[in-house]
Amino acid sequence: MKLKDKFKEWLAKQNPPRQPSGIATELWDFIDFLDENYAIRARATRAKPTTTRVWEAYEQAFSRRWRRLPVRNAMINGQLAHLVARVGADDAAALVEYYVSQVNEAFYTRDFHPVGLLLRNCEGMLIRMRGATHLTRRQAQQLEQADATVKASKTYLEEKHGSRDDGTRNQDMAPVLPG
Repeated sequence: MKLKDKFKEWLAKQNPPRQPSGIATELWDFIDFLDENYAIRARATRAKPTTTRVWEAYEQAFSRRWRRLPVRNAMINGQLAHLVARVGADDAAALVEYYVSQVNEAFYTRDFHPVGLLLRNCEGMLIRMRGATHLTRRQAQQLEQADATVKASKTYLEEKHGSRDDGTRNQDMAPVLPG
């Protein structure tokens, strides 16, 4: 309830009811001034949610790419809040811009770059955005195969030459060199 309304109530309760006059008129004007300034200050100090910048970046990038506005609802707002919590507000705004404008894999484009898919892999996507090269499926398989080969080689050498728990070679298993 505004101060002016409270003052009106107080005046109405007086016996007999009064109309503002004299000092009351000045008080009436002062109460108007306070109400207006309080409302201005309250609007100015009301901070935007941290997801506002992120949503604006997503909306601009989305409408540029898809020539449509994205859907916004409570679920999207919640996902954006989770994104901000995981990568920070500054990185989140840049990340959604990168995600929509630069990521072209069918997995993302098939559903028009949904926020949920970004949230699912936001840390990896952030690393990509910062300049890491993207691995193709074939490259990832080659890395797995190379790792498996190294592990198999280590196992073979340990079985053939022996190894202790501390990683040093057993001397009794050392090959005999011709002398």
